[in-house]
Amino acid sequence: KLFLIHLGRRFCHQAGGVLNLGERDNVTDGIHFCHQHDQTVKAIGKSCVRRNSVTESIQKEAELPAVLSQSPKELKTSQPVIAIFNLLPYDNPGFHNRAQSIKSSLAAQLEETGLSIIEINTLEGLMKALTDSSSMNRPFAIVNPSSENMLGNDMFKFHDIAKAIKKYVDEGGIWWETGGCPFHYFRNVKQDGSYTVNFLGLGGLALFGITCPLSGFDAPVESLEVTSEGEKWFGPERTKRINATFSNTARPFEGDSSAITLVRGSETNFVSLLRFDGFGFFGNIGGFRFPPELVPDVIAGSLIHLWNNPWPAPKRQIEIFWTIR
Repeated sequence: KLFLIHLGRRFCHQAGGVLNLGERDNVTDGIHFCHQHDQTVKAIGKSCVRRNSVTESIQKEAELPAVLSQSPKELKTSQPVIAIFNLLPYDNPGFHNRAQSIKSSLAAQLEETGLSIIEINTLEGLMKALTDSSSMNRPFAIVNPSSENMLGNDMFKFHDIAKAIKKYVDEGGIWWETGGCPFHYFRNVKQDGSYTVNFLGLGGLALFGITCPLSGFDAPVESLEVTSEGEKWFGPERTKRINATFSNTARPFEGDSSAITLVRGSETNFVSLLRFDGFGFFGNIGGFRFPPELVPDVIAGSLIHLWNNPWPAPKRQIEIFWTIR
């Protein structure tokens, strides 16, 4: 089968655990995800086991998915579709303009690749794309054009969407964020298009077991450098364009040593892709004030590479099941 079949649910140590944040939408900085007095709060990403628990671990070699030996294009086991999440109704013209700009620019770069562009305009459509049991019904990749924001509503709250994104990536999907610190805010969109903004801070990313720095928003732009790995992904033309670009690089991913870095700033990993606990990819452009053409260059370059090539094996190839006594 294309992707690893999870043989059992993991408790706390691995991402199969249930996200348990109670009834609140807001997740604030400083929340303790593993030890909160007598109550354990479980993250959907990598987390820890309570210290007063006796644990046993059984290591089992993971079944390698076919995508490590053949390209998705050859396997034909997922839709050759890139979805732009452009929520309607959402009363924010700037967001919709950016979504349309990213969509048209990606369509131009993906022409003749076999990959097409669609929009997802509802939260019901997004959740179906993220959670459908058949990979043939899921988009190859989903792009969130709303930098630092996740859009939801009263029915689909942030923790519901975060769990679905995690599942989608673990099962081989590709999710792209487009700048800043992902999930820094949750925007609850009403039926009339109005919305309220809930501040999540680092709590949004922490649910996935990762973080990013919050300083340096006003730091000056700096020159970018495509890594040797990035050159393989982007090819010579895109590499040349990206290397000629300047950006603030203040929001790199932190907390995952297995990240694949495609573009660096002078001291930070500006564009990185994470694998979480499965075989898909979660990427972001980690900064501010970059030219708009950088987004389609990075996303199109990475998706064309991943569509046409076998995927690199994630460093984590062992399933660990924990028994709590």
